[in-house]
Amino acid sequence: MNSLQLEAVVNELYHKSGDNKWPLILLHKKRVRTLLENPTHRNLVDEWINNGVLYATPPGFNDDWYWLYAAAKLKCLLVTNDEMRDHIFELLGNSFFQKWKERHQVTMRIEIVESGNGEPLLAVSC
Repeated sequence: MNSLQLEAVVNELYHKSGDNKWPLILLHKKRVRTLLENPTHRNLVDEWINNGVLYATPPGFNDDWYWLYAAAKLKCLLVTNDEMRDHIFELLGNSFFQKWKERHQVTMRIEIVESGNGEPLLAVSC
């Protein structure tokens, strides 16, 4: 997922909450650093940091475990297109994890559509 797609998903979830709840964003520290180095994305990432919604996972760790833990601990929905195939075999109770995934994973579809004035827009559907 590129930064424009991530921004579109975050904004969609924020607006669906009535503009009062930010989603928790978990990214690998290397990815956050890359976004901060780009002047185009710096303000966006700074906004996430200032709102306390961006968590950068430490180098050397698999960031998947962090978002899996957050979703399970907070009992919330998880927006990801990751199929989590590698985690099914690592967790005890294959059928339990599959049921949990079906109940908590929200996938997204992002497409480029044309606005009324001919400008391309990113359309997000969860």
